[in-house]
Amino acid sequence: MDGATAPAKVRTEVRDRIGVITLNDPATLNAAGLDLMADLGKAFEAFVADPGVRAIVITGEGRGFCSGANLSGGGSAGNATASDPNGPNQALLKIYNPFVSAVRKSPKPLVAAVNGVAAGVGASLARAPISCKPSGGSASSRMAGRPTCCRAWSARPAPWN
Repeated sequence: MDGATAPAKVRTEVRDRIGVITLNDPATLNAAGLDLMADLGKAFEAFVADPGVRAIVITGEGRGFCSGANLSGGGSAGNATASDPNGPNQALLKIYNPFVSAVRKSPKPLVAAVNGVAAGVGASLARAPISCKPSGGSASSRMAGRPTCCRAWSARPAPWN
């Protein structure tokens, strides 16, 4: 081994009191593996706790925001069942869902600067800042031409259009 370390999957910086979180795995279009999500959660928590940060922006490096869950991790995950304590459902329950919940409960505004592909869990990350709570997004807020109170994408037009 030559002593080189892999680049961080999440980069952070503060610009003008705005915390910027950049997903930094452009080779996979910033696929959300467990390591990336763990780093994302730590970065988000640090910015929420920092009184010098007034708002948070999350974006992706390269040509994609987040291509979804990283399914190339190998191991036994590909053969796991829904009830397997190490299976994919556990990753949703222990990693992805708590992050989205933390975002929705955050006292600081979060902006998703979507710069390309946002698929699967990436779409959830992109939409996580949007909330139906009175302090969050309003009925007039829109994403992709749909009111933001919806939490899922649909191929059919919503009934309120």
